Amino acid sequence: MTITLHDPIQIGTVQLKNRMIMAPMQQNQGTPNSYATDYHVKFYSERAEHVSLIIIESTVVSANGRLFPDDVGIYTELHTAPLRRIVDGVHAKGTPIFIQLTHAVEKHGPPSPKKV
Repeated sequence: MTITLHDPIQIGTVQLKNRMIMAPMQQNQGTPNSYATDYHVKFYSERAEHVSLIIIESTVVSANGRLFPDDVGIYTELHTAPLRRIVDGVHAKGTPIFIQLTHAVEKHGPPSPKKV
């Protein structure tokens, strides 16, 4: 039996239409207040046609946990509506969606010396 990338697969309770999963990729398109935008809805929805699972980009769980100033966030109730639009767009293509949660920790003190 030959298995191809286009064959469906069951992972736990999630049925995937093929074996292609889109890994999270930082888009740097969030607003200054960490809201997802129309860009995100279009970006993820377009890709959902071809892959079986979308994992959306690094999404911060607190305002002080950003990796970048334009990170998307999910740390207030107001962040859920823009993210819901992404989920709805991806689900409209029959594709499940996961989220990568992130909290960057600010480093304190001088950088560690480099080993030679």
